[in-house]
Amino acid sequence: MPTFIDPISKLSIGDSTLIPRLLTKPPSQIEIVRATENLILSASGWRKVFVASQDQEDASELVGPVDLVLAWYMAQTFAKALPSLTGKNQHNSTVLVAMDSRPTGTLLADVMIRALVGLGVKVQYIFIASTPEAMAHAKLDEQVDGLVYISASHNPVGHNGVKFGLKSGGVLKASQVNPLIESYKYALSFETAGSLAFEAIHAIKSTELDAIFALANKNKQAALENYTTLSATIVSNSWDEKLSQERMTKIALASRNVDLGIVADMNGSARCLSIDKQFFENNGLRFLTVNGTARQIAHRIVPEGQSLDVCRQELEKIWKNKAGFSLGYMPDNDGDRGNIVYIDQKKAGALILEAQEVFALSCLAELAYLVYCGDISYSVAMQPSTKLAIAVNDATSMRIEELAKVFGAEVWRAEVGEANVVQLAQKLRDQGYIVRILGEGSNGGNITHPSSVRDPLDTVMSLVKLLVLRDEGKHKGLFGIWCSLQNRTYSETYTLSDIIASLPQWTTTSAYEDCAIMKIAADHAQLKAAYEKIFQKEWQKEQAMLRNKFGIVDYQVVNYEGINTIIGMGASKRTGKERGGFKVLFADQNGDELGFLWMRGSGTEPVFRILVDLKGNNPEGETFLLDWHRAMIEQAEALSSTIVS
Repeated sequence: MPTFIDPISKLSIGDSTLIPRLLTKPPSQIEIVRATENLILSASGWRKVFVASQDQEDASELVGPVDLVLAWYMAQTFAKALPSLTGKNQHNSTVLVAMDSRPTGTLLADVMIRALVGLGVKVQYIFIASTPEAMAHAKLDEQVDGLVYISASHNPVGHNGVKFGLKSGGVLKASQVNPLIESYKYALSFETAGSLAFEAIHAIKSTELDAIFALANKNKQAALENYTTLSATIVSNSWDEKLSQERMTKIALASRNVDLGIVADMNGSARCLSIDKQFFENNGLRFLTVNGTARQIAHRIVPEGQSLDVCRQELEKIWKNKAGFSLGYMPDNDGDRGNIVYIDQKKAGALILEAQEVFALSCLAELAYLVYCGDISYSVAMQPSTKLAIAVNDATSMRIEELAKVFGAEVWRAEVGEANVVQLAQKLRDQGYIVRILGEGSNGGNITHPSSVRDPLDTVMSLVKLLVLRDEGKHKGLFGIWCSLQNRTYSETYTLSDIIASLPQWTTTSAYEDCAIMKIAADHAQLKAAYEKIFQKEWQKEQAMLRNKFGIVDYQVVNYEGINTIIGMGASKRTGKERGGFKVLFADQNGDELGFLWMRGSGTEPVFRILVDLKGNNPEGETFLLDWHRAMIEQAEALSSTIVS
């Protein structure tokens, strides 16, 4: 049987003979139970260490036999749910299968395709593709009904997993994923689970898989075309082809006039095989990449902090010879997130932009772009011509509220999780709001309508528009609009550093700093109940200090579950396993919000994340509050353990 090779990456698309040779006997029920011990099932993704060695840093392509069975059941569970999710039975459904660039993806795709085919589902396979590319194709291709995307996002290379999506071009929301999780667990609970999967996997003929593998290149090209089309629609904010082209042409001409260049550290990610280079160059931008070979992962995957150093150093080196290069970005492995480095002219070097600042700049750009294009206007009383909103996660800095207020926009919050924010944004649109931009400021990921997924390409283009769409006579550019709405003066020769300096000043913990991550074993319901008791005692003890040091005179507890914001303290304000976001929101004597303490257990990693957001440029204050917050959580965990014992 042939091994199908991708013509661009020279990697194997698939070998239909490999899994039958790896899976030589059914795994026992004990083996299945043990294999699920490090399996995380959440609305944000189903993930575990899939590499055969179980070493999370191992870049091998091999997946252990029992984990092949777990993956088979994942796809089978989704296939069985298609009628309830889409209204179409399996035999009339087509599912798109794609993956990030992790080496284990090829075998996982093979076994998941077998599960889909075994239930009569038609499969479109596009091999390695970024998440935004796969979801754009699902959205625009008339044949596609659902999506199986194989990825562990920013986790180490030995991890892998899966996200499910539909025609909407986004991932399933929690209310759709949770029943799948229960069905999956139920299917694995039977003594015969291993033998049933073994027989079904071996029953698929090699010729069936070969036919799917043979069309992967053709399908990939169609996906790239659809992604390009949707990206232009997103950047231009118009589905009208003529208007979209006019706006994109204007951006391209303006970019060429300033000779703007971009550097990307692809870090071996799925974006190595996507549209980035062609899209940027077609729109007037110079473009260079480093670590641009798929699967050659050069350093830590998460696009935060030290991971951005390679891109920062490369940008600085290129800028010294080619002055127009002033932006850089690095994506995670599936390419739906990417944070930014930039040239600070005053400091004569490249700096890393904090994730919360990346999101704030994107919001500034896209709200101003609505005004620039005439989609929003203002009354004499500075009221917008229609309702405006931004949907964000609960860990997003409150600098967004301050920024949104300038444009007359409201900010609505949901629990951490891309699907939650997308669902909230759609609810707001149904209520008559324009929601141009949404996302998770805590990781820098913005979603620009009509996309339903984070995309660094959109992030970069938001910054490009900020930099190149400048004042033309009385027609204000994007930064000019932002400044004019505040009656703020500005220089016509502004740089990105000037725009950053104009943002509301807040100090926020980076979500991926070591100090922002805890290992918590306690039950979340008991932990939160204990934390509330400890906080109330601490509040009484430290109230004077908080007033004198920060101006804090009042607080409010807020819980976030899905798209719901629940104000108030106590177990009655939480439901289920109480795993949603928990926040203590601080206010001054006028009732104005000054910041918050936040915590939540990750849905995709065995970690507990904590964060502080504080008004003003106050790193020492943020550190002080974070240490206080951490100490209360540690006390709450100890108290919870005492209760359990």
